[in-house]
Amino acid sequence: MQAWRLLRHSFVMLFGNFAIALRLSAVLFAVQNISMMAYFASGTSIAKLGLSPQFLIIWSFDKVIWMITGYWIAVAWHRFILREETPTGFIPKFHGRRMMAYFGQSLLLFLLCWALGIGLTMIFVDLVMSRFDDLSLTFTKMTVIGAIVMLIAPIFFRFAAILPSAALGERLAWGAAWRATKGSTGALMLVSLVLWVGLIWVSEHATNLISGNLFLLTLWVIPFRWVFLMINVSILTTLYGHYVEKRALV
Repeated sequence: MQAWRLLRHSFVMLFGNFAIALRLSAVLFAVQNISMMAYFASGTSIAKLGLSPQFLIIWSFDKVIWMITGYWIAVAWHRFILREETPTGFIPKFHGRRMMAYFGQSLLLFLLCWALGIGLTMIFVDLVMSRFDDLSLTFTKMTVIGAIVMLIAPIFFRFAAILPSAALGERLAWGAAWRATKGSTGALMLVSLVLWVGLIWVSEHATNLISGNLFLLTLWVIPFRWVFLMINVSILTTLYGHYVEKRALV
C-alpha cells in the first residue's frame, strides 16, 4: 500500500537519522517552546494569563519565534535529506532567502486550504445540521472536522512538494507539483488520516489522562510536539524526493 510506504519511509528517515535530527533541531525547538515550558513551570492559568495587558504582545512575539524556528528546522531538514547538507553544530545554517521563499509558498498554500475549509464547513454544517439535528454537538463537530480534513489534506499534500522545492532553491510550479503527484490522492488521504487525525487524537487523549500531573504532561507534550513536527516535515521531504526526484521508497 502506497500510504504505508510513504509513512514508513518518513519514519525511517527520521529515526534512521535520529542523532542528526536532534542536533539539527534540538536548540531551535527548545527556543520555540520556551514560553510553553515557562507556562508549565509557573502553573499560571490560561484565564489569568489572558487578563495580562502584555499578553497580546508576548503571544505575538512567541508566534513569530515559533514561525522562524519552525521554518529554520524545516529548511535544514529538507536540505540535509535531499542535498546531504549536514549541520556542523547544534544550530543549522541559516538560509534566510530559502526560509522566506518557504514562508511565502506555505502562506499561499495555507490560504488555499483555509478558503476550501471555510466553503466545505458551510456546506457540511448545513447538511449535517439540517438532516441530523438529533445528533450530539460533539459528534457533529468531529464528523464535520474529520470530513473536511479528509478532503483538504490530499489537496495540501499534492501541492506540498513546492515547500521542499523552495527550501532547495529549485523552481517547481504548482501545476508541476500537482501533476507529479497524480494518482496519489487516495494514499495521501490515508497518510493525512494517520498524521492529522490519528496522532492528534492520541495526543489529546493522552494529554487529558495526565493533565493533572505537570511533570508527566511536560514529558509527554514536548517530545510529542517534536516528533509531530519532524514527521510532518519528513513527509514533505518524502513527497518531493519520491514524486519529483523519482527516488525509491525504502
